[in-house]
Amino acid sequence: MKVVILWQGLSGYLLSWVTALTARNCKVLLVYTGKSDDAPFNLKIQSENVSNLSLDELSRKELLAKVNHFQPDIVLISSWHISKYRYVARRITTPRILCMDNQWHSTPKQWLGVLSRSIAVRPLYDRALVPGHRQRFFARKLGFQENEIWDGLLSADSVAFSSTSLPRNNEFLFVGRIVKEKGIDLLTQAYSQYRKKSINPLNLRVCGVGKLSRLLEGREGIIWNGFIDPSELPAIYGTSKIFIMPSTFEPWGVAIHEAAISGLMIIASDACGAVENLVEDGWNGLIVPSGNVEALCSAMLKAEIIIQRDFRTISQRSKALSDRYSPDKWAENLLRHFTQEFVV
Repeated sequence: MKVVILWQGLSGYLLSWVTALTARNCKVLLVYTGKSDDAPFNLKIQSENVSNLSLDELSRKELLAKVNHFQPDIVLISSWHISKYRYVARRITTPRILCMDNQWHSTPKQWLGVLSRSIAVRPLYDRALVPGHRQRFFARKLGFQENEIWDGLLSADSVAFSSTSLPRNNEFLFVGRIVKEKGIDLLTQAYSQYRKKSINPLNLRVCGVGKLSRLLEGREGIIWNGFIDPSELPAIYGTSKIFIMPSTFEPWGVAIHEAAISGLMIIASDACGAVENLVEDGWNGLIVPSGNVEALCSAMLKAEIIIQRDFRTISQRSKALSDRYSPDKWAENLLRHFTQEFVV
């Protein structure tokens, strides 16, 4: 089977999906947009069954020619706003799968998509592939019928993040872009409050780069590691105990899955799509209202106590929830849907 993936950016988890497909004797053409300053990944798969192309180096006609020459059985397209990908989608007869992780927020842009769905969305895509219920709701708004929406879009690299067995540090961990939508300003405020209230405060380790990096400089207790290569992230997770994702905008949050695989207690805002499936409040983590500094501080104080008393149990619960997703399950799910719906 031949699979084309037209994607936005590169990530370790995307490459784990490609590896899972090649393990099932699939050939993959992966096209990706260029890296950004706050997500400077430089990843490629070296395999005779995988071809890598940068979208920045192709015109839309060249991209279409590459796709047609590959003769795919199915095409996965990340989001619906990249013009070159839309150009290809309009001109191929191969099954086109819209991969979308956005939640419905009733924004002007989303309403524009809804109002123009009969022209700009549905003619370009045959199915929608989503990670959870919130995204399924949005897909229905875009005109996809219930039986045209596939679940199981996102998964972290379960092999890489479950392979570490290292001594744990009593510390909080944030992994992500250092930008406002990730709640980094809220986190620094909450952490300052936490340090004043805790008798023996834990350090906060931050991995990532971005426009708000200045908020991390010179703050007591904050260890800022900057950008971490994806190959080194499993060890970072594996030596921490509490993961924090205080995002104000987080369609899904693959990092939550990485943390769950690694057996961390998880503090996450209710804006994160993944909390529906990977965080159970009071079970393996704590869910806080988005944008609430006081609630975030309170959760940090509570988590500090919980891990001292019962970290092993919390860790096992996170790992159990993480088993719902894996690159292997992602690939199996995709191929099963394709076979059932498009193979005559």
